[in-house]
Amino acid sequence: MKLFLAGATGAVGSLLLPLAEASGHAVVPHVRPRSAAKSRLAQHPNACIADLGDTEAISAAMRGCGAAVCLVGTMRSRFSSGDSYEASDIGAVREVVTAAKLAGVPRVVLLSSLGAGGLGAYLQAKGEAERIVRASGLAYAIARPGAFASPEDAPQGLHGARHFPGFGKAFFAGLGAVGLEGFAHRYGPMPLDVLARALLRAAEGRADGCILHGDDLQRLAAS
Repeated sequence: MKLFLAGATGAVGSLLLPLAEASGHAVVPHVRPRSAAKSRLAQHPNACIADLGDTEAISAAMRGCGAAVCLVGTMRSRFSSGDSYEASDIGAVREVVTAAKLAGVPRVVLLSSLGAGGLGAYLQAKGEAERIVRASGLAYAIARPGAFASPEDAPQGLHGARHFPGFGKAFFAGLGAVGLEGFAHRYGPMPLDVLARALLRAAEGRADGCILHGDDLQRLAAS
């Protein structure tokens, strides 16, 4: 299968891309023009270097793809440079969905967040992004992980979810010792490699119409 990957330069995308290629899929990584000079993905043979708002270029890059995976999101720390939830967490999803429909891509996979649609501007933006995907008429899968469990030197605040230091991981691990394994699996920190595998399985069509929380994502990754 051929996959379009928006957010290919991020922490999750950098794991998902080689995983998909190792599984035999062709990947079209999206790279923003302003990032192309410093991104090695700009040299990828299938790279799509264009703004997501350039519907013509994005839809052309998506032709022949079996799924579009959207990992795009932002953080408050980027607001000073002109970014916003409206632009990155809502607008980017709308642009990916629009281009996918024009290109005839049958499926969209969205990386959302635990609590999407809840209180606060970030979760409200994630809820609206999910609404756009569900209303698209395309097959979809929506991932709602909690915080990401990543190496200690990984970036903080990926996709708005806090990096979990050792004590946070230990807290959720301790829940299993008192009979709360289900809670820990559903709401605890999600290892980035597990999340990447689950997203790939969703792109392959194994979770259509599903909203996937932590325990769902772990099962899907293991399938």
